[in-house]
Amino acid sequence: MKETKKQGVRIRWWQPVHPGQSRSDWAIDDVIIGGKAANPNELMDEFQSDGVDYSIWLQNNNLLNGDFCGTPDVIVGQDQDKETVALTTIDLAIHRGYIVQFRISVGCNASWDDDVDPVRLEFSNDYGITWRLVVEECLPFYPECNGVASPPSVYYAAKSWRRITIPLEGELISK
Repeated sequence: MKETKKQGVRIRWWQPVHPGQSRSDWAIDDVIIGGKAANPNELMDEFQSDGVDYSIWLQNNNLLNGDFCGTPDVIVGQDQDKETVALTTIDLAIHRGYIVQFRISVGCNASWDDDVDPVRLEFSNDYGITWRLVVEECLPFYPECNGVASPPSVYYAAKSWRRITIPLEGELISK
């Protein structure tokens, strides 16, 4: 992968179409983007009862602060029939060694038989004009994967909360 370095990178959790109340609800919590606890470029949000901190989130479409899947004070995507649900960071300077870490619950306790739309973790390094998955699918038989498999940064229904940690590299690295 060619490494194009950019000044600012936006990261978003995105559900392209929400099929309606209680059908594909999802939530995130405990978001960390950074490399060191003392780094001033780090983004951290635990989504306490006061909701979204608009100084670090550029876009907050159809998300509410509430309880989800047994956890209070999280950001929940819900209730909007056939509309986009998204949470997008402000422009960030991403450096080598940075990670994105968060907890996510999609379709709390839904089964594979339920029609639950997935949530995508994406990035843009051109001010939100184009978006790509933070992690592209890589299968062992793809030449660029060197025999190693990695799932894409797309999150489907699960029985409970999952903690996700992804190293940020390649085109996400800023100058």
